[in-house]
Amino acid sequence: MDGIFLIDKSKNMSSFEVVKHIRKKFNVSKVGHAGTLDPFATGLLVILVGRATKIASLFLNQKKSYQAMIKFGEETDTQDYLGKKKGVSEYLPSINEVEEQLLKMKEYFQMPPMFSAKKIAGKKLYEYARKGLDVKREKVKIKIHSHKIIDYNPPFLELSLTVSKGTYIRTIADDLGKRCKTFGHVLELKRISSGKFNIRKAKCIETIGIDDLVTFDEIFQENKKIILNEFLISKVKNGLVLDSRQYNKEEPFCVYNKKGEFIAYYVPTENNSFKPVIN
Repeated sequence: MDGIFLIDKSKNMSSFEVVKHIRKKFNVSKVGHAGTLDPFATGLLVILVGRATKIASLFLNQKKSYQAMIKFGEETDTQDYLGKKKGVSEYLPSINEVEEQLLKMKEYFQMPPMFSAKKIAGKKLYEYARKGLDVKREKVKIKIHSHKIIDYNPPFLELSLTVSKGTYIRTIADDLGKRCKTFGHVLELKRISSGKFNIRKAKCIETIGIDDLVTFDEIFQENKKIILNEFLISKVKNGLVLDSRQYNKEEPFCVYNKKGEFIAYYVPTENNSFKPVIN
């Protein structure tokens, strides 16, 4: 079994628990996800199965969209409602202040939160945080590609965001609060999309079935395709590096056999050749 499942993750379930459930439900060993969701968060979780686990980076590098509920006036150590309260402010910004600061945050350097799965020296940051340790970490440049304030009823702000890879919505809430001369943390978070895949096509873990598997044909439907003969197909399956004799543009492409079956996914390298990511 090769492909992806689009899961509408429920609240209070970790991304790893979803992976374990899919592994058991479909009796497959190779299962992963393309971008974790906090246990309290809901929405789209892209689950990779079989050979699709090799393309996790494709999804990790793509834009993601969220809907979030932020509460102003309170700061927590986890930047969400589950954390310990660190600070309180009675000041609540106006909607104009919020909009002004969001525009200024369109592109900025964000500090990864201690309570996150980001790894430092081989350990996830939350492992250090749970021991009361604060590890030195570097800020990461992120982009808020678009945002929309859905509703603002102080202290509660509901908004939608489309962001770049590696962006923490919890940290946006924390940073936004401080930029608005108060505090802020996330009350609710829902992922709406990851790359071209949307929550509208996702199913909950209880009802997902084999017919819901998104195949390589659909995953790579926008990529160019080449058809090779059986001799070259046998070589491709063994990791053959291709070159301009097979494809003459510097872009990823898929290899199919003459029966129309997906065989491999190739990406360009620095020496004018192409290497297989999936084969």
